Parts: sequence; C-alpha cells; structure tokens
Amino acid sequence: MTQIYTYLARILVVVAAFLAAAPLTAQNLKVTDLKPIDMVLHGKQIRTDVNGAEAAMVRVQLPVPGARFDGNLIGEAEYYGSEYWVWLEGDAAGSGTSMFDIMCPGAPTLHVDFTEFGIRVLKSKGVYELTLDVPRELLYGRSNLESIYATLNVDYYPLKSQVSMDGKPVGVTPLTLNNLTAGTYNLEISADGYQTFHQQISLTEGMSLRISGELTAKPKHTVDEANEYYHIKQYDKAAAIYRELAEGGNARAQCNLGLCYANGKGVAQSDTEAAEWFKKSAEQGNAYAQFNLGSCYWNGLGVAQDKKAAVEWYRRSAEQGDAVAQYNLGWCYANGKGVAQSDTQAAEWYRKSAEQGDANAQSNLGECYWNGNGVTQDKAEAVRWWRLAATQGNQAAKDNLSKFGYSE
Repeated sequence: MTQIYTYLARILVVVAAFLAAAPLTAQNLKVTDLKPIDMVLHGKQIRTDVNGAEAAMVRVQLPVPGARFDGNLIGEAEYYGSEYWVWLEGDAAGSGTSMFDIMCPGAPTLHVDFTEFGIRVLKSKGVYELTLDVPRELLYGRSNLESIYATLNVDYYPLKSQVSMDGKPVGVTPLTLNNLTAGTYNLEISADGYQTFHQQISLTEGMSLRISGELTAKPKHTVDEANEYYHIKQYDKAAAIYRELAEGGNARAQCNLGLCYANGKGVAQSDTEAAEWFKKSAEQGNAYAQFNLGSCYWNGLGVAQDKKAAVEWYRRSAEQGDAVAQYNLGWCYANGKGVAQSDTQAAEWYRKSAEQGDANAQSNLGECYWNGNGVTQDKAEAVRWWRLAATQGNQAAKDNLSKFGYSE
C-alpha cells in the first residue's frame, strides 16, 4: 500500500434554535421607520425579475422566525436571526413596489404603505431598512426586550469602509448594529486600497462590543509577484516579499514564507520558523498551510511530534478539498495512526482524493475494492482504479495489475 505523503513543499500559484412557546394571543406589529440605507448589492444579493429588471431589497428588522411576506416579491425572503431580507420589484420593472404585507406568527397581518414614509416607489438596486416595534410577547415571552439583542459598534478608518458579517454586507463605518442576536459571526472590514480585516466575534444577549482601528494600506508587492521570483529561482527577492506580506497578515504569503524556511530558499533553513508561519496561515484557514502544519506535527519538524494534532490539521485541509490531505487522512484511518482505525472512513477519504486525480489515493482505493475493506468487494472496480493510477505512473497500481494478471 502506498505510504503517507511526508512534508509537501509546494508554492501557491493562485491561489435559531426555535424556542418552544406557549400559545400567544395576537399582538400588533407597528412600523417605526422605513428609509434607504447606504449598502451596495453584489453577487447573489442581486435578484432580477423575469424581464431582467433588478430588484430592490428591504431589510426588515424582525427577530421572529417564520414570518412571511406578500406583495411584488422576487424570490423567497431570507432570514438571518434578527432580520429578513426581502426582494421586491423596483422602479426599473415599471410600476415598482409601494407596499407589501408582513405576516408574523402571533400577530395580525401588517400592511406597510411605503408612501407614508415619503417613498413613492422602491428604486431598483436600492436597499431599505424597515424597523418595527415588536411586542415582547412575540419574542417568546421575554420581559426585557433590550436584553435580547447585542450591540456591535464598528469604528474603523477609512470612513465608509464596507462591513460584512458572515459574508453579507451590513453597512459602512462608522456603524452601529443594535439588533444582533447572540452567536458567533465572521466580521470583515474592507476598503479599496487597503488590506481586508478579518475577525471572528462572539456576541451574547445584552452585550455591547466595540471594534475599532485602522485598515492597513495594501503593500506595494503581491504574492503573485513573489511567486514569479521564486519560480525563476530568485529566492532572496521572493522571501523578502513573502515576509513583508506575511507580517501584514496575508495567509498565502505566510504559507509560502513557511515553505521558504522549510526548504532553505532565500532564508536560512529552519523547521521552527516554518512551523510558526504555517500555523499563522493555517489558523486563518489556508488549506495548504493546514496540510503543511499537519506534516510538521507528523514528522516532528519544528514542533513536538504529535500524530493526533497532525490528523486534525490534515482533516481541516481535507475538508476544504485538498486532495493530498484527503489521501493522508484516508491513510491515517486505514492504519489507525493518530485516529481510531476505520476502513470505511479510509475508503471515503481515498475516494474524495482519487476523484480529484490523486494517483496514490486511486491505487489505495483499488486495494479497498479488491479486499472489500470499507466498501463492498468489487474486483472490477479495483482494476478500474488501479488502471487510472497506473496511467499516472503509480508503481503500486502497476504491480497489483501485474500480480493479478491484468493489463495496464
């Protein structure tokens, strides 16, 4: 059986729970304000009608699940724990939308007439915020309405930096969000000409959190530029640029600087430095760094050898689709190294890697099928995977085909 990959030196080129409640008597909702907000729709946030006219969007501040909406809707509303995003026809569609209905569990239907707030019709691509006075009884009988929410203040320079939570734009700086529900969010702050700031935040009910600071200007150099230097073997220049970017928090640069240290390219070889930079990058979610950090733990390079830690970093990388990490994780399961032995898990991870074209995974998956390890025995399927591996020059697959009398 093909063995586990060891240290891989490669450079990147591109690269609500629903709380049970007793029956409630009907409680009236009341609109407190409707206004346009400074938010630009992009990507999947942009919806169009059958004629291609772009929709407007209304963000309805209503922290009650199960609400429905009726009117000139385009697609289904989306609920984000404290608010609904509702797409409606805008003026580009002709008459556009000037009203809609909100049907909230436990409350009579609320008819909202936009003209009462000075808005004759929603503008296409415009974003509006509708705030409501929500009776406490609709919020599962809680007596302190304010304690239900958490408040987030984002005060970052430059002004009007875009703020996103869990990938969805929520406004620009300076920004105060006072209707957030408890939970963990991925916060992102970005502006043209500056490096994007990332931070995971956890909010609890009644909490007030302030995030302040200044975005770092984008460096003059890029990871791709450093990669070009690396590939023409000007390692000193490559490593210098990687370091500049890595110290600014660039995950790709951190991973590549780690590889420079691991291989002694442009810097003095140091497994300790390599592991440290891999860890910085891996903790930001870089799949290649996660794999390489796993290899450090597997081999005890720059860190104390720890097979369990290696497996966990391989797993993080594998779950992001890295084929080599998927193969290694399969091998660990097959051999019970750093994890409880499981032929079923081994075959599953080998398959994920094999389907991406990894020859070693194809060879080992063939052995799983030949012996019925973790899968139903199927010798024809075994031969198919061995032949795929053999075409890539995998010697173990070639040997198995020859041993059992099959051609390549």
